[in-house]
Amino acid sequence: MPSYIMDRPWIHSLWGYLWWMWYVKYSIFQLHALPVYTNFLFYPVGISCLSNFIQCIAPSILAIPTFVMFSPVLAGNILLLLSISLSGYSAYLLARYLVNNDWAAFLAGFAFSFSSPLMANAQGHLLVVADIPLIPLFILCLLKIREENSNRNLYLLTLLSLLLFFSYWYFTVFAFIFFLTYFLLRPFQGPALSRLLRSGLMFLLLAAPLALFIKFKEGGSFQAPLKVAQDWSVDLIAFLLPNGDHLLSGPWAREIRSNLLANPTIQSAYLGYPYLMLAVIGIATTKWKHTKIWVAPFILFSLLALGPMLHVNGRTIFGSQQWSVPLPFILFHKLPVLNAIRDCSMFLIVSSLCLAILVGYGVKAILDRVTRKAIGYAAILALVALDTITLQFPTYRVEQAPIVPLGTRRALPSQSTLVDIPLRSDILTYQFYQTYHEEKLLTGAFSRMAPFYGSYGDEIPIIHFFKNPGLLAHMNREQTEQIEKDASWLVNFFNIHTIILHERFLSKEDLSRMDRFLRNHFNITNMEKDSSGRVVYSIGQMRPPTSEHIKIDFARSQNRCIKRGWSQPEQWGKDFGVSWSDESNSDLFVYLEGSRPYLLTANLLPFSYQGSPQQTVNVFLNGKLLDTLSLLKKEFSVCKIKIPANVIRTGVNHLNFSYGYTGRPSELIPESTDTRDLAVAFNYLSLDSLGNPPKPTPSVQQVTR
Repeated sequence: MPSYIMDRPWIHSLWGYLWWMWYVKYSIFQLHALPVYTNFLFYPVGISCLSNFIQCIAPSILAIPTFVMFSPVLAGNILLLLSISLSGYSAYLLARYLVNNDWAAFLAGFAFSFSSPLMANAQGHLLVVADIPLIPLFILCLLKIREENSNRNLYLLTLLSLLLFFSYWYFTVFAFIFFLTYFLLRPFQGPALSRLLRSGLMFLLLAAPLALFIKFKEGGSFQAPLKVAQDWSVDLIAFLLPNGDHLLSGPWAREIRSNLLANPTIQSAYLGYPYLMLAVIGIATTKWKHTKIWVAPFILFSLLALGPMLHVNGRTIFGSQQWSVPLPFILFHKLPVLNAIRDCSMFLIVSSLCLAILVGYGVKAILDRVTRKAIGYAAILALVALDTITLQFPTYRVEQAPIVPLGTRRALPSQSTLVDIPLRSDILTYQFYQTYHEEKLLTGAFSRMAPFYGSYGDEIPIIHFFKNPGLLAHMNREQTEQIEKDASWLVNFFNIHTIILHERFLSKEDLSRMDRFLRNHFNITNMEKDSSGRVVYSIGQMRPPTSEHIKIDFARSQNRCIKRGWSQPEQWGKDFGVSWSDESNSDLFVYLEGSRPYLLTANLLPFSYQGSPQQTVNVFLNGKLLDTLSLLKKEFSVCKIKIPANVIRTGVNHLNFSYGYTGRPSELIPESTDTRDLAVAFNYLSLDSLGNPPKPTPSVQQVTR
């Protein structure tokens, strides 16, 4: 655990990595499914895990056996130590092949294992560290393909390329950049080029279909704004500042680092003065044709780590003329795939490896020139260890973490939901606790989540109070009356059986108000407090909400449902408003009673422009196609669909709307600045039970836009 967040360890990403490895195991062995989707987070909508799963196949090969046999914490520690050791060993194998000296190669592996970037990632990025050993092995096989006439290296290079593809995707990009750099410095010719092309062809035949599938399935672009990369860039002086957790130099280094952007993990770029001296000796005493293939990528990857603009002591603007220094990353960011890179500090993994190889050359040169090799080697090892290794490595006792009392669980825990209050996605320990209680959650955290998940449940008034308990102090009579109606719906819709108040995140006043709120509006069957200061409420069954008539007013921001794929409500008149779909699909999750047919009625307006085709809408319920609607251009259409009883289930039902086309007004309508991808404007949608007479619905005036 990085020392700079020891006072708030619940935000650290390591909790999410431990959760993910648990969920991979749980999904495969308990749910008997690949972990490409989960509704254990953001229940009942869930979230796609496909890209996460693809990136974690390689480290899962290492992790799954230990996660099956041990607890997540013990398994995580084993995986961490194994990954660091394998990183050093793979760098040792590469260096031994190059310098032909075991002692020098060992120190090169040592330099890579304990490099500042690798140690910084070891403080949290568990699965990233598990992938690092693949990089030196990939480079080793690349070198051997050029030098050795063996098909074994061809197949090994293909295998390692695939393993990199099934690991942290940054490293796949880095391996390709290194290959291009090496190819330009030492081109492949003749049989070596043939072996390289065969390996590349085999890799493409296996990886390209999967890459296209991921692109089709996930959709959208992961492009990161250049501003994010600039904020997550390495400062130039960080290369010269020791690790902030170093026992001797850490205190003064932390003081200087306080001026740098991003967090100390990103700024852990220390090269090591002894390593730099050894690298210079290696360059000076070894033929340039051997060292240039390490000097060039060291410079390139270090420059890329500096990000789009040069940062020096936290500043990007210099001098009275207010000048700045653009860097090569700006050009890289204009290329597809590369424009999704946002954490520039990750480039330092390859920089550290190149530096470690140059260190190996330097150590070999010294050992070749001294008479007492053992003494000289011991002195070098002691010097680099003193400069690099962090003693008293910061750790966190996970045994102190509170765990949900198992006595509060129902017979079918995977079918019920647990709500942590305050309901916040930045408290990653909530996910970690799920590895013990195995209940579904209303929150979660994934890398690069769609904006929808940042406001998940905000349309439901009670969720507002769960997210912001302080709002209870300002609750009025009208809100109180509405909550009395919504509480039973909330419990049934989300299937809530446990609510937990976390004292460490709540003030005494908010804790007291939330306790009264729960007692007044929910059926509490049991309450207990654990030793870690958490109040656990068991929620009994509450009367199911009536669903004979449900109306979703898209002009309102709050409804009894969860919507995905619509923009914010717009008022088009005093009593008339809409919400535009702003994706190619929209999803609506509502509570219905099974064993009865319903009539779906919706008032819809297609997005139209000059020359636009007729808009069609495929309407699905719980995965079954109900009907395909054809909408009239430039006017509202009241559409009706009868839903048979056998399609509806008691509880959450999923309506999906798939559109024939979407369009961006800024590109299709003169003078428009609207950059949304629009398809259909929804005014209202109602669901009326046909088992009972539907309540009258006010007529809707036809509006032309």
